[in-house]
Amino acid sequence: IFSMVVFNIHRLMYDSNREFAQERTVFMTRQAAARVEITLKSISLLLDVTSRDIATTLASDCGEKQAMIDSFVRSLIETDPEIYTVWLMLEPGALYPDRRYDLDLLRTGGTIQVIPPTPDEVLADVEATLWYNLPLKTGEPLFVTVDHYDYVVGKGREYTGSYGYPIKVNGQTVGVLGVDILYERTFAFIDDCEEENGQRALLVAENGIILYATNPRYMHTMIDTIPYSPGTRDLIRSRLDSRSSLMLETDSPFNGEDSLLYLVPLELVNAENSLYLLLDIP
Repeated sequence: IFSMVVFNIHRLMYDSNREFAQERTVFMTRQAAARVEITLKSISLLLDVTSRDIATTLASDCGEKQAMIDSFVRSLIETDPEIYTVWLMLEPGALYPDRRYDLDLLRTGGTIQVIPPTPDEVLADVEATLWYNLPLKTGEPLFVTVDHYDYVVGKGREYTGSYGYPIKVNGQTVGVLGVDILYERTFAFIDDCEEENGQRALLVAENGIILYATNPRYMHTMIDTIPYSPGTRDLIRSRLDSRSSLMLETDSPFNGEDSLLYLVPLELVNAENSLYLLLDIP
């Protein structure tokens, strides 16, 4: 009887600790996820306001439209340090009667510089430039969660998220205003998640690409390359495909200890695909 009592006490303590660990994992993951979501939503709101300002200017009779529009675009990248590039494409007839107007700005080394606009032959590839072509066609904003683009600044292709917002004048879409965010810069605060209790945090795209990790070894690799057990990898992949969350106990490949793994989809506005935050907590 005494042994049964001791066993039941240990079982109760185990269940209680396990439940507490799960609650802590959910809380920490949602807290980090909310921070990502707020960052993205604030950028979306800035784009919405600026696109309306540009549309109002285009519809007005003022004589310095380009100067005013350029100031709106520059203000956008100067206001939010999370923005890597800002770009504006106005169709012929919107600002000038016979040509498109482009303005592309990039933040680098603490300065903002003008970079070459996207070539017409690149824009002609609709699937590769959804961030421009879809808002232009549908008149609806779009967030392309994973873009792999060369900004012609000597860094080669970089993984970014791209927002495109339509600019409408008298109900007609006359151009697109957009920004790109560089994941490895925007979400460096994920590093803070790893300072407590040895946990690991990853920002993962729906297709399995790791967009941000503190350890550069995992950056821009596939989630399948992290040596979880085959069963755990299959579960992660299935939840990415179904856009759903996952919590399970597993052996952590990061420290070789038992851990709680929690994968949660982020709540994104106007997103083409989902992003996920994965926490591995001992």
